[in-house]
This record gives sequence, C-alpha cells and structure tokens, in this order.
Amino acid sequence: MILAGDIGGTKVNLALFDSSTRITQKRYESRDFSSIEKILDDFLKDNESTIEKACFGVAGQVTNEKCSLTNLSWQVEVECLKKHLGIDAVWLINDLAATACAIPFLSPEDFEVIQIGASGSGGRISVVSAGTGLGQAFLIPERNGKFIVMDSEGGHCDFSPRNSVEAELLFFLQKKYSRVSIERVLSGPGLSDIYGFFKSIANEEGEAIEPVDFPATIVERAIAKTSP
Repeated sequence: MILAGDIGGTKVNLALFDSSTRITQKRYESRDFSSIEKILDDFLKDNESTIEKACFGVAGQVTNEKCSLTNLSWQVEVECLKKHLGIDAVWLINDLAATACAIPFLSPEDFEVIQIGASGSGGRISVVSAGTGLGQAFLIPERNGKFIVMDSEGGHCDFSPRNSVEAELLFFLQKKYSRVSIERVLSGPGLSDIYGFFKSIANEEGEAIEPVDFPATIVERAIAKTSP
C-alpha cells in the first residue's frame, strides 16, 4: 500500500493507494494539529493496511530531506517519518514539484483555457499555484520525451507594482508587512488584504462595505456580485 500526502499551511490531504486505485482519502485542517505525525496517527487508526511506501508533497523548500513549512510552524523530516511509519521508503518533495510531475499525465479534458496562447509541443511548462502561499515550478522537456521537474520559491520575490493602483496597494501592504512579496498579494491571505485595500478606498469615498476576513467569502461575494 502507498501513502500519499499533500502538506500545506491550511490543509493536509492524505490518501492510500494500491498499485492503481485510491482506496481512501481524508482532509485535515493543518492548524488543528501540532505536527504531521499527529495527523498521521488519526488517519492510520482507521486504516490498518500495511504501508510499504510513502511520499509527501510539502509547502516549502526541501533541504537535506527536511522542510520548515513556509506558512506553518512545522518541521517535517524524512527520518522522523520513517521512524513514525516504521518503513524506510519515505520521500519528501516540494508540493509544486509533486503537482508538476502529474502534468504530463493529464488529458486535454483535464485543462481549462483561461487565455489562448501560442500552441506547439516541446516547450517548457510553468506551474503556478495560489493557496496559503504562492507555489511555482516548471518542467523542462528532454529528448526522450520525459521532463525534468524544477521547483521554485518564486513566490517570495518582491511585489513590483505596474501602475498607480498597484503602487497604492504596495504602500498599503507595507504598513502591515516589513517586506511585500508576490505571495502577499497572489494567495488566499493576499485576497483578504486586497479586499481590505479596496474597502479602505471605498470608505474614504463614503461607501460602506461590511468587513470580510475569509477568502472563500470574498470569492462568493465576487461571483454573486453582491460586493463592489
């Protein structure tokens, strides 16, 4: 049996697979637990299958088989996971590298076109994922038809405004953060801050907007067009 996990700052998804089928899956709120080991204990108490291999995608840079999560005060280590699970075959990789590995196996029906670009095969593939933070990775094609997967911490680059509104947003965020990276804007928490920015502008102009703290609520209001 194979144990697969996606460890993020907001949620942890765990699943068990046999050679070709997903047997079970469960989602956890990361901040409800003090460590990934605590979550594994809860997940495995209801699943007594023998685990032979385990791989975890984690939201942060993996160095020497260890990762300190970017948006959560957890330290995840391969050696600790090996001891906890009682197996030697354990891998820890960047979560966006894990996502990128799946891209070549997707079918055309798995994609949704947001903006039509230049078509063609053999080019590099960029993977960008906005969640609790902003993950980035890319795939470089090889001559044998396979890809080299490269993870990146590009979400920590400085946010560079391109117009006057974005410049005002930068000044607004600088009051809250000592340094404003791209993921301070393009992420779930960033969405809340952007909402707060436009709310402050609206309030200055005399328009009242109810305060909203959760990105999901902001998205719901945007789709329903119930909030400017």
